[in-house]
This record gives sequence, structure tokens and C-alpha cells, in this order.
Amino acid sequence: MTGYFEHENGMVGHFITTTAESPGSSRLEIVGENGRLVFEGGRLAFARNRSSMLEYIRTSPSAFDRMEYQVEDVPYQPAASVGHAFVIEAFANAILHGGPLIARAEEGINSLALGNAIMLSQFLGKPVDLPFDADLYEAKLLEMIRTSQFRKETHEGQVDDFNKSFEPYH
Repeated sequence: MTGYFEHENGMVGHFITTTAESPGSSRLEIVGENGRLVFEGGRLAFARNRSSMLEYIRTSPSAFDRMEYQVEDVPYQPAASVGHAFVIEAFANAILHGGPLIARAEEGINSLALGNAIMLSQFLGKPVDLPFDADLYEAKLLEMIRTSQFRKETHEGQVDDFNKSFEPYH
């Protein structure tokens, strides 16, 4: 799933997620006007811009000047457990013993709304606002279902270890 975002102040963003690529990667990248935060390969690093990127673009004499930046390691404490098993265990613990949830239902709904908005943006070929038009989204999905020529081939197989999918990219 790929999304494209554009804000009135000139900031542009991308959201890309897939479970069907090889070699895969496990990377989180957040970009803002003051730099880029990247988590990959167990390292969290911040590339801090010397100044505001938006101000730099407005005042730079050349269209493609590169702003100076400095990369800083960001200390963090990794969670003891991660992944789907951890989420499911926490959910069961919340039901059975009143334990804390990793994310409340509202956050799941917000994540789903973001994913659906990204898909609607791609269907329309332009950015969409949140909250988006749910009726338009449904109509686009139904149109795609009705006109689809895709026929899925199924293959029998066995999954031994999902972790093989997430080996670090080199």
C-alpha cells in the first residue's frame, strides 16, 4: 500500500507498506521539516537539519542545494517482546486479567481509516482529507470488485517460520 500526502505548507509525505516484496525490509522513517528519524536494523537515528527545511527551500539561491545536517543516534529501550504474538497476548491478558492494552480500539480504527484514505487517494489519483468520504470509498471498492478481471491462483504449502520474512536487508 502506498500513500502520498501533501500539506498546504509544502510538506510532502509518503507511506509505503507491503508484505509481498523480496528482499523485504523492516524500516520506519518519519520526515519533517527539521529532519528525518529512521529506525532500521535495531538502530534509531535522527538526521537533524541545520535549520527548517521549508525556510531553506524558500531562501536558497539554488533549487537543488543540499542543507547541512548531522546524524545523531537516539537512545531507546527496545520492548521485551514485539510482533503479533505480543499484541495477542496483551489483548488476552486485558480481557482475562484487566491488563493494559498496547493500543485501544480508537487507535485501531484510526489506523484503518488512514490505510483506507491512502487507498482512496491512490484510486482517485490525488490527496484526500481525513476524515474521507466513506460513501465514495465504498463506491470505488464496489466498482473495482465489479470490474475486476483478476483470478487468484492458490497453492498449497506450509509456513515454517514467518521470521524468515524479516531478516535485515543488507
